[in-house]
Amino acid sequence: DHRDLHSFPTRRSSDLRPAVEVVTIDGQTEAGQTLYFTIDSFHPEAAYDFQFGNGQQVRAEQREVAFAYERAGTYEVQLKVTFEGESQIAYSKFLTIR
Repeated sequence: DHRDLHSFPTRRSSDLRPAVEVVTIDGQTEAGQTLYFTIDSFHPEAAYDFQFGNGQQVRAEQREVAFAYERAGTYEVQLKVTFEGESQIAYSKFLTIR
């Protein structure tokens, strides 16, 4: 029984990257009000860093992060996921805070 080893599928580490499809944002988009950012999928071995577009960053220790903007303006929220030594921006959205 001769088998061609190249015919078997292999899994690359990039195939194992935890995907983030949706970040849900709840709360009032007003200065001083708390917003809740919820990640749809959370892999315990990955690092999830929210960058809020105002110089502040928060590492998510669980699926939900609370954050309040101090001033009105338009900010780009990004979620950077780091897994197995590789990082990528998995989510990006502009928020207007009144």
